[in-house]
This record gives sequence, C-alpha cells and structure tokens, in this order.
Amino acid sequence: MPICKRLKYSLLLIAGVAAGLVLPIVKVQAGTEHSQETGVKIENILKVEQKDWDDIVSEQLKRRDAQIAEAQRLEAERQTAVEVARKAEQARLAQIPKPAPKVAQTAPIVAKTANNYSWGQCVWYVATRRAVPMWGNANQWLANARAAGWATGSEPRVGAIAWTGKGQYGHVAIVEAVNGNQITVSDMNYAGVGVVTTRLTSAGEWGGFIY
Repeated sequence: MPICKRLKYSLLLIAGVAAGLVLPIVKVQAGTEHSQETGVKIENILKVEQKDWDDIVSEQLKRRDAQIAEAQRLEAERQTAVEVARKAEQARLAQIPKPAPKVAQTAPIVAKTANNYSWGQCVWYVATRRAVPMWGNANQWLANARAAGWATGSEPRVGAIAWTGKGQYGHVAIVEAVNGNQITVSDMNYAGVGVVTTRLTSAGEWGGFIY
C-alpha cells in the first residue's frame, strides 16, 4: 500500500477510535494523479462498500446513545431499590419498642432536714439533698433561684439541681454523675409518688441547672 494511502487510512482509523466508533473492514481502491504543483494528488484513496462514512458514524452514535440510556435506566432502578430498602428498614426499626428507662427503685427516704414541701414530690426529695428555700412548684425553681442570687447555667455538674419546666408542674432532680452528654440523676415521683429513682438521662432533657 502506498505511503499516502496508508497515512489516510491510519488517520481515519484514529478518528474513529477517538470517537468511540467501531469501524468495518473496508476494501481499498487506489488511484493517483500527479500534479505539477505538488507532485502527487490522491483521488479515490478509500472507497467504503455498502455504507458511506456518515452512515457508519450515525449508526455507531445511535448504538452508543442506546447503551448510555440503558446504563442510566439500570442505575435509576438500582437507586430506587436502595431507597425502597432504606425506607423498609426505617419502618422495621420504628416498630421495635424502645426500652423503658432503667429505673432503680429504693425505699422512701426520710428528710435529712425538715422542709415544707409536700412529701413524695420531686421538690421534697431535692430539698432533702440541698438546703433550698421555698421556691414553689418545680417549674418555678430556676427563675426563683436566679432571683435569690443562686448560680445557674446549662452545664451539668455533680451535685447540681437539674431542672425542667415541662409538664404541669415541672420537675427537679439531683445530678449524681456526668459522662459527656449523659447525666445520671436521682429524683422522686418520676416512677410514682414517694418513689426514689436513679436513672440515666441526656443533658438535652433538662432546661437548666441550679448550682
């Protein structure tokens, strides 16, 4: 095969590979005319039988687009299946009953110091552990403690009074231990009037702490 013919055929192959096309085997018909200006002029170097170049390119591009569309369809189906499985797992986990908070019950205690709070309530128990004045219901304690000059804050500390204003009357407890965001408290009337419990809570359950 003449050098010029090889060069053009190679260029066509390179262009086809770069475009991601699969080229058919073609027959070559060579014909040359010499030009006085350039010395050689090539005509009819390659002649593709059955289909011309544009048809080949169009067919290959259609095939490539079909393959891409099929891959996208399969990926969409896979993602849908993953999402369905995820939601099914969430629904299954939601059906699992959450364990009740661990409660260690003890016998009712006797106040170390007399106080005027109603026996069996959370405020009565805390008043046996800390010498606090009459601050009313538990939901009033944080504001009254601040008004009385007691230090308050959002950081749990061992021995502090944990306070929340949630519920009809609020609730108070004594901080027994702190481990990061986990707080062990003891309180009364969480599991029943006059019943002292020791339980694990999170810092986010409490609205503040009285030091």
